[in-house]
Amino acid sequence: MTTVVFFPELPHDKYIIHKLCGHLGWTVTNSLERAERLVVTFCDRTLRDPISSLEELPGHVRVVNRGAIDIRKSRVERAFNEAFGYGSLLDPRRHHGKCVVKSETNARRDGRIVACPLDTTEEGVVYQLAVDNRDAEGTYFDYRVPVFSGVVPLVYVCRRTEEARFRGPDSSCSLLDARDAFSQDELRAIAHFCTELHFEYGELDVVRDRGDGRLYVLDANHTPYGPPDALSRTDKDRAIARLADELAAFIR
Repeated sequence: MTTVVFFPELPHDKYIIHKLCGHLGWTVTNSLERAERLVVTFCDRTLRDPISSLEELPGHVRVVNRGAIDIRKSRVERAFNEAFGYGSLLDPRRHHGKCVVKSETNARRDGRIVACPLDTTEEGVVYQLAVDNRDAEGTYFDYRVPVFSGVVPLVYVCRRTEEARFRGPDSSCSLLDARDAFSQDELRAIAHFCTELHFEYGELDVVRDRGDGRLYVLDANHTPYGPPDALSRTDKDRAIARLADELAAFIR
């Protein structure tokens, strides 16, 4: 039986990785003494210190997300700019028009629209382009993108009303094949982004501007919950089975 060590934290049953391991019949633990082939660095924090005890593991043990210690939005932006060749952050003192202000910290869901230029700025936040990520019906949608070493097995398409645009909940969610959501060049850029961020496993929040068609990677989460609540039971089962297959291939 495969044993996967999560360290320093052990994911509970809300985390998608816990469900994938259960689907595969794998044992999970947070004891480094039981490390056989794989350790997943699991720490539900936006910024963490390197974990010195991981350096003491035998060389044959793979440590996932060891280098993904910083997923603040400014750090995500640097990786995104390097991979895609353009950015999402702006200077609110010089920009004219709307922008989104949100916390540097992951999963705060505190985004709000402000009008620029601003006379003063806040600490601990970023200012981003107000990407027009509406579909043809005017519903806001984003892609939640699971990744395994840059491979995208599937995509969740999550739709929201204007009132729930930044805070949720999703009004509906569906599954999409990655090749139906993104071009090959975009998939290569996503893989490049993950390499730049040292991000081997997790989920990305991605939007597409309906004006210029560009993709924007806005967030990276290495401890994702899921599947999304708004997904149907059938699609949740499909997603877990598909992602579990990718996880099994990921550690071979």
